[in-house]
Amino acid sequence: MNLSLLNRFQGCLYGSFLSPQVQDFDAIAVRDSILTEIIDTLGHSGIISLEKWQNLAQNNSKEFPLAVIPLALFRHDYLTGFQNELAILSENQLLSPDDALALFCWGHILSVIVREKLPSANKVEFCLSSLQAVTQGTVGEEYLIGIKQAIQEGYSLERVVETLGVSQLSSAIALSLYFFLDTPEHFELTLKRAALTNSPWVLSFTGALAGAYHGFTGIPLAWRLTQTDLTFSERICQFWGKWSGVLSENTLPFSTAIASPLVIQSRPNVPLISQGEYVEG
Repeated sequence: MNLSLLNRFQGCLYGSFLSPQVQDFDAIAVRDSILTEIIDTLGHSGIISLEKWQNLAQNNSKEFPLAVIPLALFRHDYLTGFQNELAILSENQLLSPDDALALFCWGHILSVIVREKLPSANKVEFCLSSLQAVTQGTVGEEYLIGIKQAIQEGYSLERVVETLGVSQLSSAIALSLYFFLDTPEHFELTLKRAALTNSPWVLSFTGALAGAYHGFTGIPLAWRLTQTDLTFSERICQFWGKWSGVLSENTLPFSTAIASPLVIQSRPNVPLISQGEYVEG
């Protein structure tokens, strides 16, 4: 599925905000505030200071890990740097080692999706195999086994939640990987099933993966319209522009279309000379 990077960036961030069948509106409001703050900070400076991480964790300890979603996207092409930043959060006791590992695994799968390295077939085997080395001998290895069994044996949603859990961050991330890998081609089904857990963690991490995979244009229009912040698209463009390193702040027009790699686009402002005209000249 060839999509532009901007399309995938938009899909990932829009997906992380989606909230079908919401029951805890207060938690969703806090989530949206945290995600927006990190998107804006990375879009302006490209880095998150330790002080900001500490303030976020102090003020919103439960929803704080969701701030890692924009960071993982911003570092999708530099996983070593992403891993180092997670290690700093762990060293400062903002994340447990198990949670830092789970977030790194999630970021690794996001990177595979955004860089279009996810194969069209055997997605489950490919993704879980790519995480075996980093999870060997940890609780993450048990989660990978649980995800694989749940998909292969067609577990009910209730049994999946019982197997993987939902109360801990690492288990919520495992659930998000399960929901995406179980129905990767069905955006709505993936999100609606994730919403049944009533966990903002599961919903946001699942939505970000599914959104990155399908791209912004692959998210149903009705779902896209639930984002009521009229400046959100501009914020994502600035975020993308800062990551790309080729655009300054506010230089990417709202209506700019970014072409997919290796796809020739029309250029109406460039006069074209046919071979015949060239010969006659």
